[in-house]
Amino acid sequence: MSMNELWRRLAHLFRRTQLEQELDEEMRLHLELRARKLRAQGVEPEESEYAARRQFGNAAGYRETSHDLWAFRWLEQLAADVRLAWRTSRKSPSFTLLALGSLSLGLAANTAIFSFVNAIVLKTLPVRAADRLVLLRQNNEMFHMENCCFSYSFFQGIRKQDTGFEEFLAAASIERDVVDGDRRIAVSAELVSGNYFAMLGMRPAMGRLLDESDDRVEKGARVCVISDRLWRTFFNGAQGVVGRKLLLDKEPFQIVGVTPAGFQGATLHGQVDVQITTAWAEAFYGTPREKFGWLQVIGRLKPAVSRQEAGLRLNPVGMRLQREIGFKVDDKDQFILRDGSQGMGSRKEKLGRPVLLLLSIVGLVLVMACANLAALWLVRSIERAREAAIRVALGATRWAVIRQFLVQSLMLSLVSGAVAWWLAQFFIAALLGLMGPQRESLTQHVQPDPMVLGFFAAVTLGSGLLFGLLPALRAWRTDPMPLVQSGTLFAAGKRALGYRYLISAQIAVSVALIFTAGLLAQTLHNLRAIDLGFQPQHVVLAQVDFERLNYSEAGAAQAMQNLLSRARALPGAQSASVASINILTGSMASFVMRIPGYVPPKGMPPVAYYTSVSPGYFRTMGIPFRRGRDFAMEDRTEGESPAIVNEQFAKRYLGGDGVGKPLAYGGGRKVRVIGVVGTTKYRWLREDPEPIIYLPATADSMPGSAWVQVRSTASPELVENQLRSLIQSADARLPVDKLTTMDAQIDEALAAERLLAMLSTALGLLAVALAAIGLYGVLSYSTARRTREIGIRVAIGADRGAILGMILGESAWMVVAGLVAGLPLALFAGRLIQSQLYGLKPADLATTVAAGLFLMLISTGAALLPAWRATRVDPASCLRYE
Repeated sequence: MSMNELWRRLAHLFRRTQLEQELDEEMRLHLELRARKLRAQGVEPEESEYAARRQFGNAAGYRETSHDLWAFRWLEQLAADVRLAWRTSRKSPSFTLLALGSLSLGLAANTAIFSFVNAIVLKTLPVRAADRLVLLRQNNEMFHMENCCFSYSFFQGIRKQDTGFEEFLAAASIERDVVDGDRRIAVSAELVSGNYFAMLGMRPAMGRLLDESDDRVEKGARVCVISDRLWRTFFNGAQGVVGRKLLLDKEPFQIVGVTPAGFQGATLHGQVDVQITTAWAEAFYGTPREKFGWLQVIGRLKPAVSRQEAGLRLNPVGMRLQREIGFKVDDKDQFILRDGSQGMGSRKEKLGRPVLLLLSIVGLVLVMACANLAALWLVRSIERAREAAIRVALGATRWAVIRQFLVQSLMLSLVSGAVAWWLAQFFIAALLGLMGPQRESLTQHVQPDPMVLGFFAAVTLGSGLLFGLLPALRAWRTDPMPLVQSGTLFAAGKRALGYRYLISAQIAVSVALIFTAGLLAQTLHNLRAIDLGFQPQHVVLAQVDFERLNYSEAGAAQAMQNLLSRARALPGAQSASVASINILTGSMASFVMRIPGYVPPKGMPPVAYYTSVSPGYFRTMGIPFRRGRDFAMEDRTEGESPAIVNEQFAKRYLGGDGVGKPLAYGGGRKVRVIGVVGTTKYRWLREDPEPIIYLPATADSMPGSAWVQVRSTASPELVENQLRSLIQSADARLPVDKLTTMDAQIDEALAAERLLAMLSTALGLLAVALAAIGLYGVLSYSTARRTREIGIRVAIGADRGAILGMILGESAWMVVAGLVAGLPLALFAGRLIQSQLYGLKPADLATTVAAGLFLMLISTGAALLPAWRATRVDPASCLRYE
């Protein structure tokens, strides 16, 4: 198509009426000139006009030819189809509203869930070759866990080995305060290896980034790099920020550069605002960097090396290095390479499987909505079959008939898409509210991006094609002659069974979804009802860290002891305590124990979790004493200090009692058991009972950084305010951002399970509603189509019971077929989500029966109204129906 032709056709879009009038005037002029010439030759005036028309030819044909040359014919046909689709939709408002409602909900749910899938599973770090990054982990057979951290010596050693990696970096995250004069802000900081920025391929926005020379000597260069966010918010975008000094807690550092906007550190789901080198480990950890495992290590694979191959090459080298450094490792302590494309602290491991499961569920619901509309449209297409047949008989191509069906379905899906996009924003906000502590790290990543927009466009257009395709294909196969000759609908719909299969398929999927929702809801109930071993009600807790301020070790301990004394004096306080570990948050600390007389099985030494707690901790947390006594502030930790163990520890290692028995841990530190308490959950709700040893936090061993717990008869909100004021009065510089209740902390621990249970239940109910609507719709249309048959049956003596049974029988086989097909589908779904369950089997009989009975009840209710209406029709009217 030439540019002149394109401009001509575009001009016709806006000047169609004028151009057609000009064409008519030009043809009229030609006719008048010919007629005038004929009259000059002696032809009669009246005859001259007829002769002129005959000589001129087919004027209508010329108009059509000119129109084809001027116009976009396909666009006009599309506009005509859209106008017809609009009129058809207006004639069936109930069907149109049903289509818009079900599609809008399905598309909105899919878009919202995919936004989270994109944020949690698909996105990667904005760095070079993020897909080849891996996180190093090591299995720890002794503690039945994965070690995430390694020593600086191991990091430097592994860099020198040929293990299939281009390079490694090391980093560790810490929570600290940035201080600039009298201003203070809590930030997440990273201690990073000197090659950190070079390996990630980052360039500075201002100044320079850290390099190998900054990390060469311990406590060498006091330099740091800040994020673009911190530069803009805390330093107000000052151009002279490079060269300024800041305090990271008590340690001064000079700012040498600013990272580019969008870089959040070696973590996708977090925000790191300051990077310093690992040379300052001792300042923040109290131990030289070579002496302990504290660094997470990320490696980049060489282009031709797979993760499995690199793991095989890494294992013997890594094990040898660990032993040379002095770490005790078992032959089973193999190295594990995890996906590192999202860096450290990724939410994929915890939330990836739940959001993918939810995406599968909402995808099935959307397919159900499309199948539902396809079934209803198939029935409606039977009513429109004679119309389509007449159009074909009059010369319309079958493609034109199919196109009209597809245009109407696509128009409905596009309108539904516009509504769905608006609804999806509310769904996303609601889902973020259910995410608990994960909300803040995910908010920025669930915003629309090309991936989300592409998915939304694909499912919107795909759903329109999906539910419009079956009626369109039916129109393609319809023979027009029987319909035109018979004048009835029987020729088109007598043997139509496609919609029945679709309804049965919907019921089958609904059984699986309701069964899945039942399992997940029961799992949430089981976890809520689990025996925690303590009483979480009426307990408020806050993290207090005097060590982040310029306190000495003794000053921080004294400040914590003073705070504890004042917390115990709060109005309504029953008890207060401090603990080094906040339980049920994933935090842990553990020891290898030495227990006189204990012979470890299979050569595995005894291990136990530990927590340092103050006197009154067990009363505050509601942990019962079985034997012995609590700690006292007068207990001394020099020499042989007291210890308390839980029942699991006593049962596994001490023969069931243990009070008075000596133990040793760590480097030979001696303790003696003075009490046995009940066994509690420690890290996770789902964990099995584990041995725990409690060490004293008393007058001579009070930590300067700990969690403060208060049990009170006052309302939790009041206690939170009291505790916040108390901490601020102790030192106004202390941040009070980690203040919560034990109940709220348990709710946060159940965030993923609660999200799965609530959304799967809601989507399961939506699926059942769609199946019921579809069953009701097809039975209503089917009953209306059989009106004449019903009239004949009533006229020859059929009673209302027989008519009712006939309609319900048509419903029954669809429901039974759906239930039979849905049972194995439900059991398969149960096996797929087995890892998400707790306290029940994936083939739980009670849930299976409940799901089947629920579907039968809803389906029966949906079928009763059309069946009842069929019994109320007048036989005389029925016989005149067609």
